[in-house]
Amino acid sequence: MKSPMVNCYCRNLSSENIEKAYAYCSGDYANCLIYQTVFRVDEAINDKDDSELSFPVVGLATGSERSAQLQARQKLLLKMLELLGKNTLASTMCRDFVLLLRHFTELDGVTLYLVDSEQQRSYCVVGCQGDTVTEKQQSGKLECICGDIIGCSMDNTSLNKTDGGVFWSNDRGLLSAAEAKALNMCSCGRCPEEGGGSVALVPINYRGEAIGVLRIHDQKKELFTRDDIQFLEGLSAGLGIIVIQSRADQSRIYSEMFIDSVQNPIMVVDVDFIYRKVNKKFCQCVSMSEEEVLGKTVQGVVGAALFDTVFDPLFQQALCGERVQRTTVVAFSGRNKVCYLITCQPNFGSDGIVDAINICMHEEIDKRPKML
Repeated sequence: MKSPMVNCYCRNLSSENIEKAYAYCSGDYANCLIYQTVFRVDEAINDKDDSELSFPVVGLATGSERSAQLQARQKLLLKMLELLGKNTLASTMCRDFVLLLRHFTELDGVTLYLVDSEQQRSYCVVGCQGDTVTEKQQSGKLECICGDIIGCSMDNTSLNKTDGGVFWSNDRGLLSAAEAKALNMCSCGRCPEEGGGSVALVPINYRGEAIGVLRIHDQKKELFTRDDIQFLEGLSAGLGIIVIQSRADQSRIYSEMFIDSVQNPIMVVDVDFIYRKVNKKFCQCVSMSEEEVLGKTVQGVVGAALFDTVFDPLFQQALCGERVQRTTVVAFSGRNKVCYLITCQPNFGSDGIVDAINICMHEEIDKRPKML
């Protein structure tokens, strides 16, 4: 319900589907045909090529076990790529990653802490105890030790630390009282309170900034090797991409939900100037239905003359990452001339490159005094 897909019943309520929205969106979602089209991580875990998995990706391994561990690590990395390529519901990516890591590590608990903004006004906690994944949204700053890592306030610590910023210990019982307290301050109840075992705190970075922490723990002492910690550092880099991709998709979903209610003509086009999303007002301006517009080029819908003189110059600037505005008169085919303030806002993908342009056409009211 937090991020429904475009075709979900709860986003398209009508007398025909309100019963389905009640039955599936807020109840028996597992039997919803729309839900069943979403990539399920348990299918990836249960692939037959994983049936030969004989050793977890972390932990001391020698001889034939070492070979099996390296193969398992390669499979885990491939599954992470599948999350980016196949998961059509972005909001499930983090949940699926946590479950994947739990399966491939066989650890007692895996928890992912993600801050929602640079101000750390809220954060999301995705935890996995056993095979059950839970997700919780919290307001305020992250108060446990993971918040200290994100805030770069871990100057004095008895935890081991790598150059990549990973904090870890193979015996939590040897930590100072302050360290042990900091490890158990999670207000969400996801941090284990046991004093023993091993723990690793892996920062999730994107472009040099910490956007979260991956926290893994197990009751076994002397669990992590230096090689394990180095592997987890590399894993967190891939996770950073998954998180940013998820947020970019989430932002796009909310933007599309918003423009449906705006009374000004609004459209979203990709880098080839093909319509990705339009609202009802724009469809009225061009005298076409949404189905007739989507998938076509802007030039094919508004005409070559209007595209070349008005839209193409603005699009070219937006593709360079510039937010651009222009007031001009537009006359759609079969419509009267209207003065619009056209705003083109570039949308940046997870790689930092413009992958779409949001266009809003605000009708300008002529405030000049009328002649008597």
